[in-house]
Amino acid sequence: MATQVLTATIITNKFTNQSDMGKTWYILFGEEAVSMAERNATAEEIRQAYEDGDILYETFKFEDGVSNIGELLSSFMGWYDYAFISEEEYNILNF
Repeated sequence: MATQVLTATIITNKFTNQSDMGKTWYILFGEEAVSMAERNATAEEIRQAYEDGDILYETFKFEDGVSNIGELLSSFMGWYDYAFISEEEYNILNF
């Protein structure tokens, strides 16, 4: 639980940085999916693993000034790991 709280704090801090105002962030949640991404798996490979029932994940699009930080933190609950992804990767994974 402490790791999840620390990670949520890191995520929250990322979105309160003045230089990041107005940006859109794409986030992948899920320990196995993030692990695959860290091992250089493509978004297509991660999606295929999901479709095969091998992993679970969730994606989230955070738009500064539009999205609510509470929605972001609520989406993160229970996933234990996250990675920032590109818009293209988000579009592939968010079907």
